[in-house]
Amino acid sequence: MNIGEKMQFGAMSYAAAYLAAEARHAAQGPASVQVQAERAAICRACDGRADEMEGKADPGGVGFCTKCGCTSKRAALSVKLTLAGATCPLAKWKPVTGEGGSVATAIEAIGGVAGTVADQVKRLLG
Repeated sequence: MNIGEKMQFGAMSYAAAYLAAEARHAAQGPASVQVQAERAAICRACDGRADEMEGKADPGGVGFCTKCGCTSKRAALSVKLTLAGATCPLAKWKPVTGEGGSVATAIEAIGGVAGTVADQVKRLLG
């Protein structure tokens, strides 16, 4: 995928893109601070950004993407911007190589996936 080339997402595509981003985070670590700042500036200027999701604010203050389909705690842009493997669904930024994976980033990624699965199960069960 190239910058400017929009992704076409369905439910399975959302899940696959998210899992790929978490896997890259586990293996490669976070995006650089510079990349995170560049992504944050792009997201803050985007019409697809919201200050809140389901009545909750992003603890990092960046907000939430309304275009990516994420609905868990990992949907906060302050989290998503750190994931080297994350992709903007509007193709405004793409995956990058992380700064170095570790046991801590692997545990964080596994926790992120587990939390997301738990959130989705709660959603489905009402």
